[in-house]
Amino acid sequence: MSNAVIAHYGRFIKHLGGSVDTVGQITAGGMVASLVLRPWIGQLINFLGTKNTLAIGYVVFASGTAGNLLLDDLHWTIYLFRGGLALGAAFVFSSMLTYATLIAPDSRRAEAIGSLGVAGFIGLMVGPALWDLVLGTGPYTDGVFDRMFMTVMGCLALPALLILILPVPEREERSGPSGLLTFFAIARKNWPGTVIAVNAGFGMCMTIPLTFFTRWIDDKGIQLEGMSFVTLFFLIYAGWGMSLRILTRQLPDRIGRRKVLLAGVVSMFFGMLTYTLVTADNPYLIVIPAFLCGSGHALIYHSMTSIILSEFSPSERGSGTALATMTFDGGHILMSWILGIIAKQVSYDAMFLTVAGVLAAVSVLYFGRNGIR
Repeated sequence: MSNAVIAHYGRFIKHLGGSVDTVGQITAGGMVASLVLRPWIGQLINFLGTKNTLAIGYVVFASGTAGNLLLDDLHWTIYLFRGGLALGAAFVFSSMLTYATLIAPDSRRAEAIGSLGVAGFIGLMVGPALWDLVLGTGPYTDGVFDRMFMTVMGCLALPALLILILPVPEREERSGPSGLLTFFAIARKNWPGTVIAVNAGFGMCMTIPLTFFTRWIDDKGIQLEGMSFVTLFFLIYAGWGMSLRILTRQLPDRIGRRKVLLAGVVSMFFGMLTYTLVTADNPYLIVIPAFLCGSGHALIYHSMTSIILSEFSPSERGSGTALATMTFDGGHILMSWILGIIAKQVSYDAMFLTVAGVLAAVSVLYFGRNGIR
């Protein structure tokens, strides 16, 4: 839920004087640290264990959050603090993903990942609504954003304390300290193939709700009478996505992960296209991309991640998780920068169409080589 504050980070950047391409640049620049350090995060998980790296993640995320309280203009340190949010989230997410795959039998790996993702959907559903309550409808002043970041720090306290009672997975195997060359050797030995391109494409898709959504609706003047547009979107996107994830969490292991992945990609593709239907005159059409993209998110992630991690043994699972999240971040970082430029220089509709086109291209590449069985 704390990570859902990123959905409003574009408004914070606008408050500090940034434009939509600045949002893309800061998002990309801030996430570079998490991308570069992913290999070492994976090695640290292998060496220290999931509980310890989870704790590190909460400390880093809290530090990045606190740093944002110091900003009153677009100082270069915003990249450092945004990087703290990204790096902290990388530690937490990679640790929890590895943890989930270690406590579940291999035959139910996709189900375990899917069940973990339900918590993420709850955060996406409740988080933006909470931040809407904190931020209000504007004007967005220093005090408003200070309350937002302090609320984030409060939300971190309980899960951080729960780490103390989290049991150590029975299958967790510690490996000795190793470096970047070891990570690349493990990744090369267990390379999962062109599904990595789909993973990067999914990272690109997530720039829309997490990076550009609030700037899009503010710049286009899209709003609802008596209700927050952001809250409505994420209630549908995450509420339906969570329900579908619960209903289908065992589906990849039963009918095949590629079939579920294909269904998710198709839904996400059409969801991106239907964003172009939403205007200030037709704001309620947002329910269409919210349902379609929520469905895509629900079906893509656990099936795709299970495909990637199935190539890695338990002792190297941390490195597999690092590779999966690293390529996700790579797509997110590269396309945040590019899409911000497209939105400013061309149009938001061109941005949505670009995302749909790239997703279609990487999906054709993967399924053309591997089929759906």
